[in-house]
Amino acid sequence: LQAETGKRYWKTTYPTTYEDRYGFSGGPRCQPVSDGDYVYTLGAEGKLHCLKLTTGQILWKRDIVKEFALKQNFFGVGATPLLEGDVLIVNVGAEKVCVAGFHKRTGKMLWGAGDEWGASYASPIPATVQGKRRVFVFAGGESQPTSGGLLCIDPTNGKIDFRHSWRARRYESVNASSPIVVGNQVYISECYGPGGVLLDILPDGTAKEVWSNRVLNTHFMTAIHKDGYLYGIDGHGPRNAPFVCIELKTGKEMWRIEPEW
Repeated sequence: LQAETGKRYWKTTYPTTYEDRYGFSGGPRCQPVSDGDYVYTLGAEGKLHCLKLTTGQILWKRDIVKEFALKQNFFGVGATPLLEGDVLIVNVGAEKVCVAGFHKRTGKMLWGAGDEWGASYASPIPATVQGKRRVFVFAGGESQPTSGGLLCIDPTNGKIDFRHSWRARRYESVNASSPIVVGNQVYISECYGPGGVLLDILPDGTAKEVWSNRVLNTHFMTAIHKDGYLYGIDGHGPRNAPFVCIELKTGKEMWRIEPEW
C-alpha cells in the first residue's frame, strides 16, 4: 500500500488448505520482511515466497513443509524469518535441520544448523556479541517428549557456537518469546515450566548461566529491555497475566501490576 493514502500498488495470493486444529485463525502468523528491493513472506502452512517489492512479482518460492517433511506444529508455521546480509534465516524445525539459511536472491539453501529441536514461534534475533555477528534462535516445537532451547549461530556458515536446553516438560507448551540480547548477555523465557534464564556469552563462544527464575514467564510476547530492566507479561492469560518489571542483572522482581481489562 501507499503509506500516505492507502492506495494499493499490487496484491498477490495463493491457495491454502491450512486449518488450525485449535480453532484459531488460519493465519498467517509471520510478518513480511524486506530489504527494500524484495519482500519475503512465510505462510502458516510453510509456503516461503520472495517477491519484487515494486511489482509483487514472485521471484522464487519454496514449500518448507513439503521439502523438509514437517508435521504440523501446534498453530502451523509461525516464526518470522530473519534477513541477515544476503541470507534469509528460517527456523525450519526439521528432523535434521533446525535452522536453515537461504540465499535471499535465489532461494538456494546455503546451510543447515542443528538436528534436535523443532520450529518454535520465536523469531531469530541478530546481534554482535564478543565482537562477532551471531543469530540467536529460541527453538522447540511440538514433540513428545518435549525438547527445545537456544542456539547461537554464525550466520555466514550455520556453525553453532553453543546450545542451551530450555523447554517445559508439558506437551502442550511452546517456546515463543524471541531472545533478548543485551551486550554479551542473552535472556530467554517461556511460561510453562522453567521460566526465564540469563546467560553470559564468553569470549570462546560458550555460555554460562547467570541466574534463572519463574518471575517473568513470557508466552507469545517478548519482554522489552530498557536501562537495565526487563518489562513484560508474566503468564499467558487470559487471567492472571500481570505486567512485571525485573532487574536484568539479578532477576529480582521490582514490581508487578495486574491490569483490570
